[in-house]
Amino acid sequence: AVLVGGVVGVGLVFLLDRLNNTFRSPNQLEDLSGENVLGVLPAIGSRMKRSDIIKHFREKPSSSLAESIRNLRTSILFSNIDKPPKVVMFTSSVPREGKSTSSMLIAMTSRQMGKSAIIVDCDLRLPALARLLNAADGQPGLISVLEGTTEIEDAVFKDPESGLHVLMTRSGERNKNINAADILSSKKFEELIEELSQEYDLVILDTPPTLVVTDARIISKLADAVVYAVRWDSTPRGAVMEGLKELKSIDAPLAGVVMTLINEEKASRYSYEGYSYYKGRYKDYYG
Repeated sequence: AVLVGGVVGVGLVFLLDRLNNTFRSPNQLEDLSGENVLGVLPAIGSRMKRSDIIKHFREKPSSSLAESIRNLRTSILFSNIDKPPKVVMFTSSVPREGKSTSSMLIAMTSRQMGKSAIIVDCDLRLPALARLLNAADGQPGLISVLEGTTEIEDAVFKDPESGLHVLMTRSGERNKNINAADILSSKKFEELIEELSQEYDLVILDTPPTLVVTDARIISKLADAVVYAVRWDSTPRGAVMEGLKELKSIDAPLAGVVMTLINEEKASRYSYEGYSYYKGRYKDYYG
């Protein structure tokens, strides 16, 4: 009975795994998507807010998360070794895949390494960065710059704690009559990104999910590299494949994919798929 129960149990585990419709290992993501995996980013708590993640990253520069972000930044820069990308776009298939947090951490790492960086919040419908940084509303932002009522230097928010520079969309600027696609495809927006790329070493474009609106496809033509975020054991495979297909249809400069919010403890159970999370074995070395 014990033997039979064990065999049934193992068989059930394998069956459930085969029926799983998400990505559980970087090798699996790379094989099915056909894109290079630029990095894997661990989750540091199931209930942590994004602001807490930013604080953790800033206060623990030797953590597993910080090391993973540095590795991701290196992979992005080496995606074109002859001409390292200056304008990098982050997107995903659907909301809540960690792309905005990842883009902020990349910008913070660049600044820590002595390189200037700025993030442009390109989500004109549901901007997240102002809320994430607890920035006071009522100040000019991206739309004011594009309308010509504010200079860039007056609209850039400079976070006093991290030193991060952000050109965000302020809620007070948004208008029901605004057509986000028209704004993002305008000559003024293109000229703005070009001007920022002359001033900063790295310009990061945080865009809406690819499958939700057309914005990411529009903006991708301004980027040197596109990084596609896929949430571990969450994003449906079909959604990832469809989102990548849409970007490839317009020849977007895809640098690769990044697997986000990995539960390292659970992920170690799937090491038989060809990927072992060695960092978990040495987590005591991280602060």
